[in-house]
Amino acid sequence: LVVILGSGTLPAGSSLTVPVYHIQRDPRFWKNPDAFDPERFSPENMRLRHPNCFLPFSLGPMDCLGRYFGKKLIKMICVRMLREFKLTSSESYKDLKLSIAISASPIDGYNVILNRRN
Repeated sequence: LVVILGSGTLPAGSSLTVPVYHIQRDPRFWKNPDAFDPERFSPENMRLRHPNCFLPFSLGPMDCLGRYFGKKLIKMICVRMLREFKLTSSESYKDLKLSIAISASPIDGYNVILNRRN
């Protein structure tokens, strides 16, 4: 199968990836896309946006089999961490340099300081 796109051809056997990092930061879908805003995931705000502009587990018939388990595990870990520790960093989110591939990962790491809550 050969796919012809406007001015180019995609040869048989080529791989395509969806630019998830960029979709999830597209200002057409997100107000202040690079800002940390947990409220954008409230049920009210989720109803106001396109359902496919946040793709943490992909979509369609081949989406992530671990979606349910992954969400529960992340929620459990976050609740426990936030309950027991105050998380800070000497670095700014804006200073974070990422390597963008199928997923994004920090190039130089990102140090987080944990202080036990009383």
